[in-house]
Amino acid sequence: VPTPSWYIPVPLRIPAAKSVNALNILSRLGITGIYTYYTGEANVNTDYPDYDIAFTAAHELSHQRGILPENEANFSAYLICSSSDDIFLRYSGALYMYEYIASALYRADPERYAAVASDLTELVRPDIAASRAVTEKYGDGLLRDISHFVNDLFLKSNGTAGTVTYGMVVELAVAYITDRK
Repeated sequence: VPTPSWYIPVPLRIPAAKSVNALNILSRLGITGIYTYYTGEANVNTDYPDYDIAFTAAHELSHQRGILPENEANFSAYLICSSSDDIFLRYSGALYMYEYIASALYRADPERYAAVASDLTELVRPDIAASRAVTEKYGDGLLRDISHFVNDLFLKSNGTAGTVTYGMVVELAVAYITDRK
């Protein structure tokens, strides 16, 4: 199709995720990132380690592009990270997905989880520990419980199963990995 003579190309500006660390409020609420529908901003909590930030940015940018369900935004983030030319983004996607799958395995079979976790390379353990340290620093509490409740309600009001959908990314990942074999 020929380009019309009146066409003036306008560069597409894809906004980046915005870093947020205002008095650690997001950490106190147990939030690693949040997409603000009213402003179109993808916001990422910079209290967390870099691998968390990279994956969370991809997750929130997925929301920005119209992917609402949390499991689909997580899977989209995994695909974005794992297909990147940047080795750190691939690492971020792989480690985040490992954590989701390991968590599901722990709930289903703690003994099998222990065997798998013991085989995890020592190179990634500091990143996982750093991420957990942020969570443990702010701990559980009323504020985090309220935040979880409100988020669950918000997600359900948008036609999803609620916060349980975050972990449902495991089903998508397993189907994707199985289909690729």
